[in-house]
Amino acid sequence: MFRVEIKTSGKDPISFIQDIKSIFYPEIQAKLLSLSYDTVDVMREIVVQNKKRPSLGGNLEETLNVDILNSIGGVEIGIGNISDLKAKAPYFEVINDGGYIPYSTAGGAPLGSFYGDRPEVGGSGQNWERSGEKGFFMKPKKAIEGIGYIDSGVKYLTKSLETITKKWINEELSRMGK
Repeated sequence: MFRVEIKTSGKDPISFIQDIKSIFYPEIQAKLLSLSYDTVDVMREIVVQNKKRPSLGGNLEETLNVDILNSIGGVEIGIGNISDLKAKAPYFEVINDGGYIPYSTAGGAPLGSFYGDRPEVGGSGQNWERSGEKGFFMKPKKAIEGIGYIDSGVKYLTKSLETITKKWINEELSRMGK
């Protein structure tokens, strides 16, 4: 959550806030919504650029969305609905932070699709293990390297909010001084 704090000197703070709200409130709300979509675009672009197999997947990019949580008395915006991400892209945290995906969900092959008892070691040296009647699943040797798409989105949003806030405050102070 971002909090904007404004300190005034020489002017009644309540009338200052009312002036800002009446002049900038609709503009601020529209800009916040637009900035949220821009932030999602930044996050999606990082995911797409860092894909190891660009022709596969797409769940993470498609699931990263802007949700308007509340539009009464102001707009509250969420980026990336956690329950949707867990359902459609359960690896979203691993892609951001790095680590291992549990081998029971890392991809596999059904029983009877290999000759012999177990499949060959994969091209990147991954081992395959049998998981009951489900089939064979890769047991990763190497951790996934995190790409920090969430952190980059937060940095982009923070920097943009700081820039916009300073601009609005300077414009309002300039206008009020005339």
